[in-house]
Amino acid sequence: MVFASRGSRSSTDTKVEPSSIARALRQAPRDNVKGTDPCLDGMVEAIETLSVVVSTLSDLRAQLGKMAETSIAASAEPDLGLRALMAEDFDDLRDQYDRLLADMPDPVKGLLTAPGEPIRVALKTGGQYFIAPFIANPGEIGLNVAPPNGAFASHREVATTLRSLDDAFAKVDEAIQTFKKDRAFIKQRIDRLQLHPKD
Repeated sequence: MVFASRGSRSSTDTKVEPSSIARALRQAPRDNVKGTDPCLDGMVEAIETLSVVVSTLSDLRAQLGKMAETSIAASAEPDLGLRALMAEDFDDLRDQYDRLLADMPDPVKGLLTAPGEPIRVALKTGGQYFIAPFIANPGEIGLNVAPPNGAFASHREVATTLRSLDDAFAKVDEAIQTFKKDRAFIKQRIDRLQLHPKD
């Protein structure tokens, strides 16, 4: 029996260093249950991973916000030269987004980057809970954020980029809610095991 999380998958400007995320995964509280049972430990580790995933998606959303601000400014700028500079700024922000994803520790990276690695959490009942990946890469295999390949030379290109960012925001927001539901389900199972250890 496999329980599948449904759906595809707010915002801070906090910069999270990869080392601090890795440390959080190692040191996160385990609700006083670590080491008691392999199945229980697996569920606790899944909760820890999902907490970092949600935090990471919030940071990525903030980066998308910076890209949107640059695009909005370009939409109001009549000077082609200045719009070209804004396109370069956009590319720099997108590169920062890519680096943030690339620096994530496993299994967070597996859930958020192509090709995507699901997490299967063993349940005490003998079944599994399936946590589906959400591809947060900005390219076509992912959020499909339209880059300013024409250096924002036309307002049509700027509008295309803005529409793609709007879609990306919706996808990321849905993913955050889906991962939170995954976390809540597993937490509920842990609470049930603590109350009824034989279940």
